[in-house]
Amino acid sequence: MIIPQDHKDTMVAAYIAGDSLRKAAALFGYSKNICSDELKRRGIKRREGQKVIPQEHKDKMVSAYLAGNTLKEAAALFGYSRCACSNELKKRNILRRQRKDYGTSRKYAVDESFFDIINSEAKAYWLGFLSADGSIRKNAVQLGLAARDREHLVKFLAAIKSEHPIYEWVEESWGKEYPQAAVTIYSTKLSAALQVLGVIERKSLIIKPCQQVPKRLIHHYWRGCVDGDGWITRDKAKRHNSPYWIIGLAGSKEMVRGFDTWVKTVAKARAQPRPKGNIFSVHYGGTIIAKAIATNLYRNSHIWLNRKHEKALLAMSAEIKRQDRSDITLVNINAFRAKYGTWATISRATGIPESSLYGIRKRLLAQEQSNTAEGI
Repeated sequence: MIIPQDHKDTMVAAYIAGDSLRKAAALFGYSKNICSDELKRRGIKRREGQKVIPQEHKDKMVSAYLAGNTLKEAAALFGYSRCACSNELKKRNILRRQRKDYGTSRKYAVDESFFDIINSEAKAYWLGFLSADGSIRKNAVQLGLAARDREHLVKFLAAIKSEHPIYEWVEESWGKEYPQAAVTIYSTKLSAALQVLGVIERKSLIIKPCQQVPKRLIHHYWRGCVDGDGWITRDKAKRHNSPYWIIGLAGSKEMVRGFDTWVKTVAKARAQPRPKGNIFSVHYGGTIIAKAIATNLYRNSHIWLNRKHEKALLAMSAEIKRQDRSDITLVNINAFRAKYGTWATISRATGIPESSLYGIRKRLLAQEQSNTAEGI
């Protein structure tokens, strides 16, 4: 075979730049032996390794393997072949597991059957929390939070009976630092069980409420979702006669609708889910409604995100002060509608729950119709 000189030069240059023998030769459809022979002819020594692997990648591959992953799974974390992980184990004199040992030899213990059956508060809650804030891969489950919520990761590890390490780092954005904390559980079985329950990869915009959660545990599930992707906050505006609490949730269309359906079984709420970019959100405001939602979310509970639980306790203990609304007229309500546009906006501006506004308007309309009929 006669190989053009420019082909030879390009192959050699590609190899020197870091390509493998096979990749360099494939530029022109040759076998790797062609490239190898050309290197020998020019007196160029072949590299001992085909790819330079960063030390950080080596350490994490080995850690993943020791945690129970296969060679292929550990190497795939960084896009390498199983041989890359195998070679690193040999260099460190670490014996490879036999095929029969996979799934039984782990560096960190974990209850891989935890999500097989949802039959307790802990399982329902953590399923909800992972539905909101978890990250799922084929062979791993990751949960990352702000460092201030590190204690919540400790609770999660205790629930699944694991001693996996919690990693902490600082992210920077626009000149500010944001401490983070996360834990990654390498377990194909745990990941598979969650995916059966609907917690799938790249789930944010498509996840749906889990149908396998028993009715008696569904409030724990929704509490987990709110702790992950929701909020409990107080509007401190002086216009409100009573403490005005707001409870809400953001997420996929189906998840937000599911939460809304549950809320309306425990409170007289009228708010509707609304689109917000690629996601949906819904929130419920007022003392009475927020109190009813919080009371049901935390009913007979022992697991929660501490900072949201503190706010929920305040919402549940809020004193309800009845407002004297006898001076409100249809003229007032129509003026509100003209000024603010929606009932939700009127509610936020006046501090009167939407349900009360509907009731007042209904009563005033009935009274006006009665007066008209009587000729008053």
